[in-house]
Amino acid sequence: MVLHKHEMKMFTSYFSTQKVLKSSISANQEGNPQKALKILEPLLHSKKIITSCSLWKSTWKIVSEIFEQLGDQQLASLSQANLFIQDHPHQFYHFGYELVERGLYVVGLPVLKRAALLFPNNEQILTEIAHILEQLKLYREGKECLLQAPKLVQTAFMPRYLVVFYSIMTGDLEEANKWFSGLDQLLIHTPLEYRESYEFMFDNIQAMLDRAKLLLPHTPLDSSDLRGWNAVVNGNIVLHLSEYAMESMGGRYAMESMGGRYAFYQESSTSLFRCISQLKDVLDNLYIQPKRILSLPDRDSCILSHQAAKFLQCPVEIFSAETNSLPGLIVCYCSDLIDSDSFDFLAEAKEDQVLWCHASNWTQDSIAPDFISYFSQCTCPPWGKQLTLDIEGLESDEKPNVIEKDPLEGTPEHVAETLYKTYETQQLEDTEQAKVLARLLFCHKNENNAFSAQRTRSRQWVDSPISSEPFSLS
Repeated sequence: MVLHKHEMKMFTSYFSTQKVLKSSISANQEGNPQKALKILEPLLHSKKIITSCSLWKSTWKIVSEIFEQLGDQQLASLSQANLFIQDHPHQFYHFGYELVERGLYVVGLPVLKRAALLFPNNEQILTEIAHILEQLKLYREGKECLLQAPKLVQTAFMPRYLVVFYSIMTGDLEEANKWFSGLDQLLIHTPLEYRESYEFMFDNIQAMLDRAKLLLPHTPLDSSDLRGWNAVVNGNIVLHLSEYAMESMGGRYAMESMGGRYAFYQESSTSLFRCISQLKDVLDNLYIQPKRILSLPDRDSCILSHQAAKFLQCPVEIFSAETNSLPGLIVCYCSDLIDSDSFDFLAEAKEDQVLWCHASNWTQDSIAPDFISYFSQCTCPPWGKQLTLDIEGLESDEKPNVIEKDPLEGTPEHVAETLYKTYETQQLEDTEQAKVLARLLFCHKNENNAFSAQRTRSRQWVDSPISSEPFSLS
C-alpha cells in the first residue's frame, strides 16, 4: 500500500493523538491526575479534537476519569454528560462556564469553542469565549472570535461593545471608531434590566475614544507611548516611566521587558523626592495649589503625605468618613493599600479633590487616580527594609555581600523629617508630555479644571495596548 503525502500526514496525526491519549490514561492510572491533565492540555485546544465528534468523546471520557481521580464527582459527572451534548447550547454553556468559574480555563475554553462550532451565532457562548480570552489578555483573539459572527456583532450590543473595546486594547483606533458608530442605536434596544449597566459601559468606551481623539494630535499613541495609552484608557497621568523598552509585535505591543513599568522597585529617597517634585510641577501648571493633604490611613501613605507636605507647603489630615468631602490632595502610597472603606469614599470624588497614587500595582484592578507616579508590581519604600550590596574595597572578581538595611522607626512625621534632611535639589525629570496631557484631560472643557466638580471615578484597568506579563515575586 502506498500512502500519498496528505494521507501520510493524517495517518501520523492519528497515531500521535492516540499516543497522547494513552499517555494521559497511564498517568491517571498511576495516581497522577494533574500530570494526566497536563498531557491532554495541547490536545484539548486542538482544532481536530474540537471538530471531531469521535475524538471529542474519547478525550472527554479521559477528562471525566481524571476529575474522578481528583475526587471531584460533580465535574466528573458533568464531563461524562458532555459526551452526549449535541443539541443543547445552554447545557454546553453552563458546563463551560462552571469550569471557567473554577479557574479551569484549560478545559473550559475548549468546551465553549465546541459549543460555538455546534451552535454558531449564539451570543451567550461567543461573548463568554471572548471574556475568557480577555482575562488571558488575548484581545485580538477575542475580537476574531466575535467577528466570526458578523451579523451578531452588527445587531447585538454586547458583542459590538466588546469588539470596540478589544480594538482599543490592540491599539487599533480606526477599527474601534468604525464599530463604535451605531452602538448607541443598539443600546436603545437593549432589555430594560440590562440598560443601566450597558449605559455605563457605553459611556466608558465613548470616554476612551473621546480622549484618544483629543490626545492623538499631541502624543503618538504608538508602540512606545505608555503614558499616552494610559491616558486614553484610564483618563489619568503617569509621571515617571521606567527605562525598560518594548517592541511591536503584530499590532499588539509586546514587551521586550517591562514596557515602562517595574516588576519590583526598591525605591530610594532620591526617586521619591523626584516624583513629588514632578507632581508639584504638573499641579502648578494646572494652577492647582492643594489646601491640604488628605492621607490614606496606612503608615506608608502617612509618611508620603508628610513628605509631600514639605514640598507643597500645606497641612496633613487623615482621609476618613469625617474628612472625605474636604477639598485637597488625597495621597496613597500604593494602590494595594486602598482598603474597602477608602475605596467607597474615593469612588465619588468631591469638589476640588485630586487623587494621587504614588505606586500603582499594574497587575491588580483598582480605582483610577488622577495622577500616578509610576507602575510597579511590588514596591519597597525608602523607609522600609532594603537590600544593598557591600562593594567597598571589593576586588573585581569578588562577589559582593548583601547588606540588609533596617527600616526607619518612629512616627510618620519623624520618618518624613529624617528623610527630608537628605534632600538635595536635583534636576527635574522632563514633565513636558505629562503637563500637556494633564491640561488636555483636565482643562479642555472650560476654564475651570475638571476637579472643580463632583465626579465618579472609573476603574484602573490592569492592561492597555502596551502590555506586559506579571512576574512571579514569591
